[in-house]
Amino acid sequence: MTLSTFSFLDSTNINDLARAYSLAYLRKKKVKINKAESEIDNNWNVGKFEEGYLLRAEDNSIFTLFNFPEIVDQKLATERQVVGSNLHENFVNIISHFIATDKNALPSNNMKIGMCINHHNTHWTLLLAEFSTINQAEYKTLFNAYQKHAKTTKENQYEDGSAKPINIIRNNVVNFVKKYKKISFNGNSDPRSNGLGNNQLPLKVGKIALNHFDSLGKKTTYASNVAKSVSTFAKKHKAKFSAMDCQRQSGNTCGDWSVYNAFQYGLLKPKKQHPTSANLRHFFNNRDVTNAHQILFTAKPKLKKIAQKNQICITENAQKLDDNYVAVFKDFGNKSGSLVGRTFLGLVSGAIFYAGMALVFVNPLLPIAGALASGLTVSTLLYKRLTELFFGQKTVVLEKKNGKPVVKDKLEHRGFGDFIGVHMPYQKDLESLEKDIQSLITEDSSITDKQQIEVLTHQYAKKIVEENSSFFSAQDKAVVKLDGYAHKLGR
Repeated sequence: MTLSTFSFLDSTNINDLARAYSLAYLRKKKVKINKAESEIDNNWNVGKFEEGYLLRAEDNSIFTLFNFPEIVDQKLATERQVVGSNLHENFVNIISHFIATDKNALPSNNMKIGMCINHHNTHWTLLLAEFSTINQAEYKTLFNAYQKHAKTTKENQYEDGSAKPINIIRNNVVNFVKKYKKISFNGNSDPRSNGLGNNQLPLKVGKIALNHFDSLGKKTTYASNVAKSVSTFAKKHKAKFSAMDCQRQSGNTCGDWSVYNAFQYGLLKPKKQHPTSANLRHFFNNRDVTNAHQILFTAKPKLKKIAQKNQICITENAQKLDDNYVAVFKDFGNKSGSLVGRTFLGLVSGAIFYAGMALVFVNPLLPIAGALASGLTVSTLLYKRLTELFFGQKTVVLEKKNGKPVVKDKLEHRGFGDFIGVHMPYQKDLESLEKDIQSLITEDSSITDKQQIEVLTHQYAKKIVEENSSFFSAQDKAVVKLDGYAHKLGR
């Protein structure tokens, strides 16, 4: 089998590689995991954050990895300070995340933030930022201040007293921390400062080191651009920027190496013998926890072939949701079987019907070609009904019971296609289910907060889909299982 190392990894690929490495590391530390997720552990897995995890490294520091916006050229790198500003924001977000998740002390006073940086959409490099001796006493003061603020404002509760989702709570904490510590981010600062933030950190840090890893070598334009793009942050905190030694890439495996270097130097005690570019690309093409373990912990990795359906593609699937967690599958995820075949049959059926109507009732002498053209134009009006009659339909009927949307009845009618052995009925689609649930939630007007309505809608939809599996398409079942679609439904 010929191995291609010439494809350029995108942000989705980067996140899925990081997920595989994270799970391999946690399994090595005896944390229970399944195929693509980990149980929360109070030591090695500090918690889920963004697309990945906050992990306890072997040196007891807290480690996480992000991928960052593209750096275009030296001029923009200097002017926009995109790496420094993102580093600044993510440090604030992580500290706020600890407060939002009720940690009254930092899990560690050392933190490492790995950043996979995209250059011109043609090259990836890694910046590993290390924050040492973060002030724990100052964190405790900040934590207590927010607890008092939250208790007074009740900003993390809905009107009925139920808690808001963690992403909303964390955003509330971020806003509080920014105001309390007089922090400004890029884009929301004084226009006279060219829109740049003040790089003020929420906690005092003893030392910050900025280590850059480039699989093309130490002295590159990419290293120079990263240094320029983080220069304001580095100057503010007297941080040292260093170009580090690391393995050289073969082929277009810069993305593979950037993620590997992040875990090797940010999470582990680096091993003496590293994998090859071919090893890393084989792993990318066969992403699972076992292969990730081979790459991270063995001198000569022995990788197994993994079927595409069994590979870790969490982030790729998550991209199918927008920022409000609404499935973009909705236009085609509500059907099973061949959409193309159904569409063709629906159009042809509609065309024949309308052509017949035109010939019989409009003008018996109308040319057949004209009738067919007319039929095709308006056939979509009958498309859904005709195809449902042919293929059959499954649906669920909802009602409100004890104030909660529940399934009242499940209905299925067989289609005419059953007589010729075609059985692939239309199923209830997630979009219409969400509308039905939302209607029930709002019918008595006791809940008016749009954010709460959306959260409850997704929670009930997930529960109903999972409990009535055969009535929903594989795509919709995949959507409700994705990270972020629905937070855990309270009793």
